Amino acid sequence: MEDNTYYKIPISMWWFWFWLIITVLFTVISMGALFILLLIPLIIFFQLKNTVYKYNKDEFIIRKGIIFKTRKNISIKKIEEINTKLGLLTLVVQAKPITLMNIKNLEDERDKLAKVWNSSK
Repeated sequence: MEDNTYYKIPISMWWFWFWLIITVLFTVISMGALFILLLIPLIIFFQLKNTVYKYNKDEFIIRKGIIFKTRKNISIKKIEEINTKLGLLTLVVQAKPITLMNIKNLEDERDKLAKVWNSSK
């Protein structure tokens, strides 16, 4: 009579654990990168939301910042030049250029500001 005894050969689970750890690491890293990538537009949104450009016949006011808020008051009479170039509005104040970014209807706003600026001279 033949002996039908089967012997179990143990299978190493080393590769399973190796690829499981690699997969978990890549998932965690990519989720962290995704989280950071989602924070960037949120930060930019709040920066743009908290940036204000205002002017009247006497002064031009620039307010910026989320946490560290800054405010610049510039006398309209100190503005030497108003330029638009590459979608940016640039004011030259006493030989120092100040660039204003993300302005809707840039040409219209430039014309309005130039009219106020010219009338204050």
